[in-house]
Amino acid sequence: MKCMYNNKEIDIEVIGGFRIDELQKEYVLCVYDDDKNSDKVMMSILEKDGEEIVSIPDEEKEIVLDFYQSFKESILGGE
Repeated sequence: MKCMYNNKEIDIEVIGGFRIDELQKEYVLCVYDDDKNSDKVMMSILEKDGEEIVSIPDEEKEIVLDFYQSFKESILGGE
C-alpha cells in the first residue's frame, strides 16, 4: 500500500491494528523500508480514516501510545 510519510510517498505493509473506543478511531501498525540499502525497517502507528492512512493528530498521540503499550504488554505477557 502507498502512503505519504514525511512528504514522500512510500510503500507500507500493514501488520496489525486496533481500535480505541474512547476516540472512536482505528489504527494500524505499519512497517516500511524507505532505504532499500539498509538492513533496518521502520514501524509506525497510523490512523485509519476510511480507506486512507493518516498521521495521528498531536493531541491524540499520548492516548494512542499508552493504549499501544498496554496492548503490547498484554500480548507479550508483561515487561
